[in-house]
Amino acid sequence: MRKSRKSKEVTLDSLYEESKEEPKKKRKHSFLWYLNPISFKNSILEYDGTLSFKKIGLYLLVYSMCTISLSYILNMQLIYAIIMYIAGVLFVPQLIISSYKLDYENKKYADANVYIEQLLYAFAKSKKIVASLEAIKIEFKDSKMYECISKAIYYIMSYSNNDVEDIELEGLKLIENEYPLKKIITIHQFLRKVENLGGDCNKSIELLQEDRSNWEKRILSLQKDKQVKRNRVVGAIAVSTIVVIVFSLLLSRIGFDITHNVAVQIATIFMWFFDMLVLSIADKKINSSEFDERDVEEPKDSLRRYYRIINWDNKKEFIKSLIWAIVPFALTILFIIKDMPIGICICAVITVLMLFQHRLGYRLYMKIAKREIEEKFPDWLMEIALLLQYENVYVSLYNSYATAPAIFKPEIKKLIKEIQERPNEIEPYLDFMSAFNISSIRSTMKILYSRTQGIGGSADEQIAEIIRKNNQLVDKINEYKDDNSLATYLVMFWLPGLFAGGKLIVDMFAFMVLSMTDMSVFIK
Repeated sequence: MRKSRKSKEVTLDSLYEESKEEPKKKRKHSFLWYLNPISFKNSILEYDGTLSFKKIGLYLLVYSMCTISLSYILNMQLIYAIIMYIAGVLFVPQLIISSYKLDYENKKYADANVYIEQLLYAFAKSKKIVASLEAIKIEFKDSKMYECISKAIYYIMSYSNNDVEDIELEGLKLIENEYPLKKIITIHQFLRKVENLGGDCNKSIELLQEDRSNWEKRILSLQKDKQVKRNRVVGAIAVSTIVVIVFSLLLSRIGFDITHNVAVQIATIFMWFFDMLVLSIADKKINSSEFDERDVEEPKDSLRRYYRIINWDNKKEFIKSLIWAIVPFALTILFIIKDMPIGICICAVITVLMLFQHRLGYRLYMKIAKREIEEKFPDWLMEIALLLQYENVYVSLYNSYATAPAIFKPEIKKLIKEIQERPNEIEPYLDFMSAFNISSIRSTMKILYSRTQGIGGSADEQIAEIIRKNNQLVDKINEYKDDNSLATYLVMFWLPGLFAGGKLIVDMFAFMVLSMTDMSVFIK
């Protein structure tokens, strides 16, 4: 059985402070951090594990067998074998911690998925947040989610008679702090709006359940892909090591034993060290999590980038580039006069870069801004879809302004103003974020315009279409992130071969030296 750390006494004051706190982001530590026994033990407890000496012993046994076998086959001298053993064993604590973290993250994903699913079903029946939490709490009896739900219910019920704004959202934040997942936060906000405003939410809940199901499939598929690619990295390490061993044995069989060469033994140590480093990174990569997806960028940075693009004056920026290019151009002329080819090449390249730096800068600003817009647009779109169940388009846009991502606020303000001036025209909607030319935004704004004019499908169908489009955008973004995450495994797959290649180059050099020495002796 797992033993958890002693929990703090739960009081209303402590829960109030906890609800106001932002979830703490876990610090990332290097493999050296876990060499401290206290840090190692605390890390295991952090992931709800127990210090299992059997598990630690198993890891050390497998590592020791691999290292000793490699040292024996390659005739490593005792001092070098010890150094190689120590160099690799530095990563074993990290590998053990990664195994605990993997179990912990998988359990959190499973809890979050069941929580979202059951909460939506329960809320569809009761239309009350507290009643829904009470109904599903028993399903998490052996989980940390049970404790979080209990805290949330206790907090909400204790303050329910007081004049406290959004006490339900404050109470639900006790769950969000432990499970900082964007989907859970979105669901909580949706349920709170329905509870406040009433109305039929069954269609929206059905679509949210569909989104949850797609999310579950994606997470399971991603975890499976990561495990397969991690195993391929292990296979690459094994194959590259076998190639080195076979090459060494072949040379020994034809009478050239290079294993006692100092350079060869040092190269073996380096190869083993970097192979263990790659394995450690591959294990950590499996544990990369969607939890704690908070935006770390300051809103002012987003706005500064937005206004930089919107107010871009190409002629003015070109003049700045000309000014920047004066000095390197003058140096280029000077080096031509002095007949210094290297200086000419360097300064000529810098001159060209300075002349076109405004274009490069604009493309960089645009690329970063478009990526941010594509990532944050689904969140704002979901907010609009939920508001549309109770308000018209204009009021929904107006009410969404306060919580909208910073980069959207200037465009929302402009859109609201233009709708007031031209309520029946589509141009204000098509002009929304038009400077960034993102097709998904344009098509969504057409749906919103159709809603204002009462054309197209029914109101419920239009809301459903907006939510469905939102889910498609989220899936597209997540697929892009998943592809980037899996792409790093391809690099790690080839690295062991690269390290083995470096080791073989040293072996070949040692072989050439030994063969030339034998040849010189034969000639004499």
